[in-house]
Amino acid sequence: MRLATVSENCRSFASKTGMVSCWSDPISGSSGQPLGVVTLYRGQAGEPNELDMGRLRYASHLSAIAIERKRIEEQMQHQASYDNLTGLPNRRLFRDRLHEEIGKAARNGESLALLFIDLDRFKEVNDTMGHEIGDLLLVEAAQRIRAGIRETDTVARLGGDEFIAILPRVDDMSHLGRVAQNIVNAMTKPFSLDKHTVYVSTSIGIAAYPFDTDTADA
Repeated sequence: MRLATVSENCRSFASKTGMVSCWSDPISGSSGQPLGVVTLYRGQAGEPNELDMGRLRYASHLSAIAIERKRIEEQMQHQASYDNLTGLPNRRLFRDRLHEEIGKAARNGESLALLFIDLDRFKEVNDTMGHEIGDLLLVEAAQRIRAGIRETDTVARLGGDEFIAILPRVDDMSHLGRVAQNIVNAMTKPFSLDKHTVYVSTSIGIAAYPFDTDTADA
């Protein structure tokens, strides 16, 4: 495209570098979806030659391969570390973060706590209303748990109806009871799921480092 029709960023770059013309080639994915643009700048006016255009098209092709490969790698990494249903960290990522947080707490002389959260009557919901409603319940429950703790805390789904939260830098252990009670209260409110109203309750266990144990496995 001509310099006069490119974006403001392109014009700014051309002005700063002394370029007077540019041409672009779209970066397209394997299924034709747009991924970006490769731009060729020239220091002189006039049409680019065939060699320049060949290089531009080749750069566009290589860019498409690199972008799609990166996206696939990121997708695989996400699937390996996050629960597909709720989007929360899975058991694997939870263990990594727990070891990391215990290491930080040990170095800094701090405390941390775990909340083990189990939904009561979840099996009954699955058996009577079906797994689709059960999945919707898990998604909504995950959101309520997430809303009940700090942004810096980690909530993970261990599997089934079991969730766990890592609360680092806990200065006042008496505060944990209030946090747990807030989550319990949030779970007692009715769940509106696809024209169904579901009621469940929640059981929460609490463990603290280093008061209850000093290892991640314990």
